Amino acid sequence: QQQQQQQQQQQPTMETDSTPPQQDKPDQEAQANEPPAPEGDDKGDDKDKKKVPVRSIDLPIEINTGGLPQHELDMAMEKEGKMVAEDKQEKERIDAKNALEEYVYDLRSKISDQDQLGPFITDNDRQALSKVLDEVEDWLYGDGEECNRQVYVDRLASLKAQGEPIKEKKREYEGRKLAVNDLAGALQIAKKTYDNIKVSLGKDDKYSHLTDEELKQASKTIQDKWTWLEEARVVIAGTPLTQTCSITVAQIHGEKQALDTIVQSVLNKPKPKVDPPKNDKSKEKTTEEQKNHQNAQGDGPNQNNQQQPPAKDEKMDVE
Repeated sequence: QQQQQQQQQQQPTMETDSTPPQQDKPDQEAQANEPPAPEGDDKGDDKDKKKVPVRSIDLPIEINTGGLPQHELDMAMEKEGKMVAEDKQEKERIDAKNALEEYVYDLRSKISDQDQLGPFITDNDRQALSKVLDEVEDWLYGDGEECNRQVYVDRLASLKAQGEPIKEKKREYEGRKLAVNDLAGALQIAKKTYDNIKVSLGKDDKYSHLTDEELKQASKTIQDKWTWLEEARVVIAGTPLTQTCSITVAQIHGEKQALDTIVQSVLNKPKPKVDPPKNDKSKEKTTEEQKNHQNAQGDGPNQNNQQQPPAKDEKMDVE
């Protein structure tokens, strides 16, 4: 009986031992619903972790290949130099070919344009030149595709010998207008200045330093340049645009420069400054000194005569 009682007393204790897991379920759910702890709280756990040991091991490297021998290195450098020279030569060849092609297109379009080179070439010359340009273009895309640089240079020089004179006619035509206007304006200014000087010679002393010879030279130069300009205008007007005019822009500029050199140097000649002569001042000084000396000599006896009476008075006082 005692054993049974002991067994009965032990059974509830076993049940109570088995019950706690059932009572802990709500606590586990509550813990699951709680928010996670901040990251800073894991530092304590990291300290508890063991450090992993790290070992350094040398890694040997072996070089099994070396540089080129000197003779092979020299051959490679020589080969590289040849390649660079070939590239440069090829570039120059292509540039020469492109320059020829560009000149063909540019000249052909301008000789057909009346706002460009059209007025400066006759119809027959335009047709002949257009035919030459077409032939050069066909040659470029045919037999002349892979020619040397000098071949393209020679072809371009041949075309420029025909095309550049036409361009020069246009440049001269446009430059002559400006040059003629500049010369005419300079002549008008010079003539007006000369006339003003002639009028004011008898009234104003401003131009009295100009001699008659200088004024005659200025007048003659102005008249000669006017005559040359009128003749040049006649020649320019009578020369067709398709022909080369004998009056060039350089000649007109030369005439204007000669006018400025001769006429302007005379008409704009400054009046010299007149300084008072130094001899007159020295003479005035000497005359003044002489007068002062004479006055000094003339005043001497008078002063002595004026001082003598007091001397007699002194004697009289002594007596």
